[in-house]
Amino acid sequence: MRGMLALVGLLVLIAACADASNYSLALDLPDEARADATRIEVYIAESCAEWDSTVQARFLLAYMDGVVALDAMDRSLPPGDLAIHVRALDGRCRILAEGCSPASIRSGRSTEIEVTLDATSRECSAPSTCDCALDAGSDADAAADGDGQDGDTPDADAPDVGADVRDASEDVPVDAGLDASVLVSLDIGDSVRVDLGPRVSPDWPPLPTVMSGVGPVASVAGAETSIQFAARTFSGFQEGGRGDNTLGWPANVSLDTLWVGSFTDHATALGLRASVEVTGLAPGRYSFVLFASRTENDSGRGRLTRYRVGAETFDLEVSDNVGEVVTFVDVAPDPSGRVEVTITVSPDGTARFGYLGAMTITRTE
Repeated sequence: MRGMLALVGLLVLIAACADASNYSLALDLPDEARADATRIEVYIAESCAEWDSTVQARFLLAYMDGVVALDAMDRSLPPGDLAIHVRALDGRCRILAEGCSPASIRSGRSTEIEVTLDATSRECSAPSTCDCALDAGSDADAAADGDGQDGDTPDADAPDVGADVRDASEDVPVDAGLDASVLVSLDIGDSVRVDLGPRVSPDWPPLPTVMSGVGPVASVAGAETSIQFAARTFSGFQEGGRGDNTLGWPANVSLDTLWVGSFTDHATALGLRASVEVTGLAPGRYSFVLFASRTENDSGRGRLTRYRVGAETFDLEVSDNVGEVVTFVDVAPDPSGRVEVTITVSPDGTARFGYLGAMTITRTE
């Protein structure tokens, strides 16, 4: 016996165009999977034949008693031909059923995608995260174990994996309109910092997912601050950076990043933009230091990333980077205490992906 499970909504992955279509996903599950599954994993890939090596994005959905908890994030599938690979897992991370279907997404049209899952019974394997608890705490544990992604010995040209959306409903919203009277000054010479990506590093507040927030964070000196960080509109995360950084930072800080871009080509990636909002900055002047690392050069395309703060821009070649940073000096927050850092691929290169892995902010005056 089998049963059809319909998932309807804007699940979606890398935002590549404004008029991408709505779609519905119907899953045909065997009865044993419907009875015992606690999680549905949905992978967006280039093809069913090589889905595990062409993953573009991943969605993890809570499943209990025949009900799927859909995330409410507004994302959209870009037009094109792709593959939808789906797994049903139980509470011990055993794969109970699995299947894949090709899909053709057309701009401005609604599409129904049906995936038939065949019964199986085997242990979880990459590229799954293999952490079955659907809460923010388990994300940290999974990241410490490598999260089933590129890990410590990445395939140099393996695709960067799309975002785990488990945290989207738990993201910490950052208040961009904090009243100046509640801003807590950072001492001159003191710093705050944030690590972008799923790996955990002690004393580095995390932005682990494409839409996540953290704060108020403590300073490096241990002082309380009103400073908060929020990641916005990134395309995914990866863990294939260089852990042997020369900055004196933990390896996990340089191994992972969030990224923005497109698997299609450089021209498509140029239309995508991610940002980190920093709020809660008291009046003063600040230095922003940005870093990212990713092994190899994407088959010769490079990974030249452009960062913007206000009207100023800097480019950073992320390929095999172990110590190069970009520094914005004399940065002043707006009257509400906000600074926005934007991340794109650089128009001066041929990169498909732009990255940000870590940021430090130091009060200079």
